[in-house]
Amino acid sequence: MVYTNLLLAYVRAGYAADARATLEVLVEAGAPLSRGAFHAVLSATLTLREAENVLGLMETRYNIAPTPQTYAYLLQAASAKPSGASTVLQMFDWHELVLKSLAKGNNVVRHGMPKTLLHGHSSQTAISTSSLAMSLEGDLLARYPAYAEAVENALVRLRVDPAADPGLEPYLRPLLRVAQLRMNDFTGMTPQVPTRIPKGMAIAVLAADVLANLEEWFMPFVSYYSAVVIPYTSLVALRGGGGRRLDGTFEKGTPQLLNDPLWRETGSEQQAMLQSRRSALLKFLETYHDVIHLVSLGEELALSRDCERYGIGVRKTFSRCAAFALNLARLDVAHGTKVYAEQACNIVLVSASFDGCGKYVVDLKQELLRGTKDGEKLRGLADGLQRVWYHNPRTSPQWRPPQVSVTSLIHPAVGRPSYKQSR
Repeated sequence: MVYTNLLLAYVRAGYAADARATLEVLVEAGAPLSRGAFHAVLSATLTLREAENVLGLMETRYNIAPTPQTYAYLLQAASAKPSGASTVLQMFDWHELVLKSLAKGNNVVRHGMPKTLLHGHSSQTAISTSSLAMSLEGDLLARYPAYAEAVENALVRLRVDPAADPGLEPYLRPLLRVAQLRMNDFTGMTPQVPTRIPKGMAIAVLAADVLANLEEWFMPFVSYYSAVVIPYTSLVALRGGGGRRLDGTFEKGTPQLLNDPLWRETGSEQQAMLQSRRSALLKFLETYHDVIHLVSLGEELALSRDCERYGIGVRKTFSRCAAFALNLARLDVAHGTKVYAEQACNIVLVSASFDGCGKYVVDLKQELLRGTKDGEKLRGLADGLQRVWYHNPRTSPQWRPPQVSVTSLIHPAVGRPSYKQSR
């Protein structure tokens, strides 16, 4: 325990390299180390190779078997610099090892699973694609929530398109299922698309900051929309936290924290804030269930390569809803949802952060207006931009949905004033 605390102290102080060097010295000296000591070092910011070296020391020198939490740390290291298809294959291999370790500890599953899956490699069937995978995944989510979170964080940072590379789809499917189950538990519903989209109506695409403050920043405008799109990455950013709770707000300090019942139950202000936001989100989803488009992780992953085309880094989770809004308005995106564009709907990106979100829509319109981009080569984008708007509910409380075409932003002869109003 002393060694574990020592390594944790290094990690919490930001000295990852010193923690790793100290671990190697302790291993060479034959110190009595537990799994917790290796996990303490793995929790630091390491490269994937460094994390794999730590895992190797744990397995070979101390004969300690890795747990799903161990692989969660490896996923964390891999997601720092993902490399597309190779990262997917590596994640799949780790997921197989995780399910195999769980299966060996589950008597019911162990007796019902073929020995070729449990005690070796089968060229026919993987554990994650077997009939017993669902029960193992439920056990995994209940006992190791950090693993599911690590899978999700790694997937949203990938730049892969399963439709363009069909060979990846079987490897992605079990990983997507684990991450999606985690999100379904958070939202209380599965991904869905509205069954009826009226022609020419306004569709809201909500950023994470609006989801965190629905009552003040979206409810005053909700009657203007026919459908509400909630991107998967907006939910991920919402769960990542930031900001403050609006209900139960109190002064900083230990006495005030201890007097807050929600803080006492959840154990931290971060968790209390997340629980407060989740309660408001669940109420919103229940009330407007029929008009909610809850985007799946698979749907968003299929469009992940488009982010950088709009100048949005794939790691900018908060900003990616802007890329999703742009894709919804276009008819030339191969694997995107075209129903809104076909119905000539106005796609309205709703975010209180212009720099973090809105500028990616507004700046593209400016560039096309100034003629700095080749309009012929980007005709699909130009047509889509006629249907995309940006609304900042914090700075434009009197905003109303667009009543005229955005053609004036593409053709300077019509006039510039409408652009300023759209901001």
